[in-house]
Amino acid sequence: MKKTIFCLIALCLIFGCEQKDNKSAQDETLLDNQELQELYTMDQEDRSSKDSMQSLLNRNPQLVRERDAARRERVYELLDSNLVRTSKDYERAGMIFQHGLDTTASSMTVKLMQTAIEMDSSINKWLLAAAIDRDLMWRKEPQIFGTQYIVQLDNSIELYKMDTTQITDQERIEHGVPTLSELLREKE
Repeated sequence: MKKTIFCLIALCLIFGCEQKDNKSAQDETLLDNQELQELYTMDQEDRSSKDSMQSLLNRNPQLVRERDAARRERVYELLDSNLVRTSKDYERAGMIFQHGLDTTASSMTVKLMQTAIEMDSSINKWLLAAAIDRDLMWRKEPQIFGTQYIVQLDNSIELYKMDTTQITDQERIEHGVPTLSELLREKE
């Protein structure tokens, strides 16, 4: 009986240690990518009025587009090297692609945000809604959530055309978007 108990304790200790070692290995692979964090920070700084470069960037939108393109290219490299691994990595990569100016970037944003949310359902789903709407807009189709606005010639801002039949108000709310009646009220 003592031998059996001793064997069980030994097995538990061995199994417990193996579990701990596996957990440590998993934790190492689940660290957010620091370079991607820096790319994301630069992306946001290019859009911040607090940034010391903002006046330069406002005078030279081409510079912002070039910096955005370079960041997207680097994110592609990180993706190809399997260095985008955590939900936060995918979310940050999605935001970088959100500032692209074509359907390649917009569809990539949708995929990245879907992956981020699949990995962590607590991520703010507004960016996914915005990515879906922007992708539709780039394809010259009506948006479905109501996140995209366009600047008119008189500098007024107007909600981009919408297909109001594709999703429910509950889905809008789940994605952090106002209800349809709230969006249409804003439009008036």
